[in-house]
Amino acid sequence: MSIASWSVQPDASKAEEARIRDLIDRLGRVEGLEPVVTLLEDTCERGSQNLLEPGTQVVLNCKMHATADFGVRGDITSVLPGIRAAGLTRWGPVDEKGQDGPYATGTVRYALEYQRTRGHYPDGRPMLSPRLTADGLAIDWDRLCRS
Repeated sequence: MSIASWSVQPDASKAEEARIRDLIDRLGRVEGLEPVVTLLEDTCERGSQNLLEPGTQVVLNCKMHATADFGVRGDITSVLPGIRAAGLTRWGPVDEKGQDGPYATGTVRYALEYQRTRGHYPDGRPMLSPRLTADGLAIDWDRLCRS
């Protein structure tokens, strides 16, 4: 769900974990989504010396990554607008009125259009699979089979 990096700062780790857990909690309150399992990985590895600035050394590089699986009660098309309404982030590009751009991948509008047309543009060409992405956050789901 999110990836963040920092040099050893325990407060940064705690703050990032709180931010990630808050996003997952807010997503879990979307009607039609049922939290199933969450995996939170917090890893650190030995750092390296900065060759351009002798005397500086990063002791540890740390990353945090979370994967949260949710079940969908009903149809994904009824849940996608709720994900947008939850206000987690702005999904994909928007126009001057703040609306999702037409056929702009990464938006709820595109994902809904993909589901409605069974993954095809009006001219019959296949659409790219939808995925909501923004600010280190990604939401993905099982797709309809193309026909």
